[in-house]
Amino acid sequence: MTQAGRWIAVDWRTDRAHVALMSGATATDRRDVEHGSEGVRPNAIGPALAALAGDWLPADGAPIDILVCGPVGLPPRRAVPCPPLADTPVEMPDPDPRLRVRVVPGLTQATPHPDILQGGETRIAGLLAERPEFDGVVGLTGAHTIWAHVSVGEVVSFRTAMTGELFGLLARGTLGAALAGGGWGDADVSDAAFLDAVSDTMSRPERALSTLFELRAAEMLGTGRPGSAQARLSGLLIGAELAATRAWWLGREVALVGPPGPSEAYRVALAAQGIDANVHDGAAAALRGLVAAHRTHATTQGQDR
Repeated sequence: MTQAGRWIAVDWRTDRAHVALMSGATATDRRDVEHGSEGVRPNAIGPALAALAGDWLPADGAPIDILVCGPVGLPPRRAVPCPPLADTPVEMPDPDPRLRVRVVPGLTQATPHPDILQGGETRIAGLLAERPEFDGVVGLTGAHTIWAHVSVGEVVSFRTAMTGELFGLLARGTLGAALAGGGWGDADVSDAAFLDAVSDTMSRPERALSTLFELRAAEMLGTGRPGSAQARLSGLLIGAELAATRAWWLGREVALVGPPGPSEAYRVALAAQGIDANVHDGAAAALRGLVAAHRTHATTQGQDR
């Protein structure tokens, strides 16, 4: 299939998949599908992707290229420092004759601490496609936030924080009643409680765990301001994260790439520290990265660009 032909781009996330039917570098249709699974076993890739593609699969049964980024199967991973994209995506064996599945390899880091990046490398590639001279730190926001040092077109090192996942676990537990059903990224960051909490945990991060229960106690005693608990919890967690990752973002250009809600929360928190971060849509960056990976594969196969 040539670069100008039809193919399917899949950005597989923790709880959902962003799927686009492509004609060359242009998306002609899109789907956003919740799947409720962190990953998928290698032998289940075909059925999962066939279900996502649905009626996009050719009626005549001819195979269609599907390019995936994220925690899908067990593709090889490359050690940093390296460019965010490999020379070519990894082909995954699949018994479904309608599919030709390739996965963008993730990244690994052994020192100074072990870490794994799956899907984020493609969003970084999408940012670099838009800003090829970028040199600084990319904050990939979402359920997990990754701080990646990017220089001269390479990912030098990165650090993962499970902040959004922790918010979700707390919201489903003791703090649920105080949060009134709000989700990660839904907080009103204009609420003074948000920046107060960011400041509190950045200055005294060791107090964060004991401070969390204050949200529940205030709700039970009726002393909390309605609607402020979610802003305060977001601020407490983001403040603790920023305190732990200060060496990454301090004194560097910062680009935030991810969903609007979480990215805005980090932007506001960083602005209070004197950092003017730029915000980029994560789904759009992932799609640009998938287009770049697809173009690389087409070029290495000697196909038309």
